[in-house]
Amino acid sequence: MKNGVDFIGVGAVIRDHDGMVKGVLARRYYGVFSPFIAEKIALREGLKFALSLNCQPRSPC
Repeated sequence: MKNGVDFIGVGAVIRDHDGMVKGVLARRYYGVFSPFIAEKIALREGLKFALSLNCQPRSPC
């Protein structure tokens, strides 16, 4: 993390099976976060965003 920065950015693009963009997300969260916490915030916000677009979770397994 860069010294002197007091925020993190979260971004996401949701595409359908044809590659068409269905939604985008860009947010800034103010505060000083460890990389571990920043990743968890990004994961949480990405999942919430995907669910708000009625996306179905998939696993490559």
